[in-house]
Amino acid sequence: MSVILNDKKLMSLVEANKRKGYDRNEGFMLNLEKEHKLLDVLPFLPASDNSYHKYNQGTVQGKGAWRQLNEGRERTQGTMEWITTPVQLFSVESNISDDILLAADSPADARDSENLLVATGLVNDFMDSLIYSDGTDTEKMKGLVYYRKALGDYCLDAGGTSSGSLTSLYVAQMGELGVNIRYNPKITGDSYGIGLKIKDEGSVWTQDNKGRDMKVWKTTYDLTAALEVRQDKALVRVANIDPTKTLSLPLLVKAIMKLKDRRNAVIIAPKEIEEMLINLALDKGQYQIRYEDIENFGPIMKVMGVPVVIEEAIKVNESQLSA
Repeated sequence: MSVILNDKKLMSLVEANKRKGYDRNEGFMLNLEKEHKLLDVLPFLPASDNSYHKYNQGTVQGKGAWRQLNEGRERTQGTMEWITTPVQLFSVESNISDDILLAADSPADARDSENLLVATGLVNDFMDSLIYSDGTDTEKMKGLVYYRKALGDYCLDAGGTSSGSLTSLYVAQMGELGVNIRYNPKITGDSYGIGLKIKDEGSVWTQDNKGRDMKVWKTTYDLTAALEVRQDKALVRVANIDPTKTLSLPLLVKAIMKLKDRRNAVIIAPKEIEEMLINLALDKGQYQIRYEDIENFGPIMKVMGVPVVIEEAIKVNESQLSA
């Protein structure tokens, strides 16, 4: 059976917590896998400086030159720069009244149900930021849209013109030198979870919305993240897709070919685009589209060998992009 991330050192949020054996969050992680497949393929890696991730990147390469045996070597020098990205903190807490639990047939189940609702809401909001945060709100991490907010070499135009009814897909090379999430290991790298920390604070006193004291059972959720797109050739967006029309397979092939490396590559798309690809696959001539069993995923559609990961956080009400 195939896998999506070939490098076993690359662990997604879900896989990292599985390998650490955090079974107290197993039910939530299984639900997370079902709701957001992207989180099962997007590598979560520790940031270099906890609250910031820094790396050195070349901006100008040195050049060599042909020479005669009696000539000296060409003198040249490359140029490097430091790239620094802040790791942002995304948090929420769940408080359920002690009296509500006392009245419940199964207090443990009642609390688990409440916590699942809160945690699911947290992750859904995070996924919206992961896709659509454009950098204008400095308290949020930058999302995919920030890196591909206008048409250009790595943001291709599918030709849709019905602004407010369009969608996008992304072709991404996952990995340390491609697309990944950096987390703060000091905050979300301990025994309560990797990347996402879920901590039972037990029974505590708090105040209700009228300022009166009440006893609650408290659970806190902390998620630290910075989206890193290490190089331009690791992320390509196909924008202005009209879900009511036919998707251009040659355009998708063009997007795939722009990647520097197709290993650990995925196509991230909403279900509407999956349906468009299925309709293309019904044409027997479209041999580039096929299904294959993927470990932990089951049957997954592939285009030119690149798996299609369905992410419903990508909306179908996007505005038309221009250059």
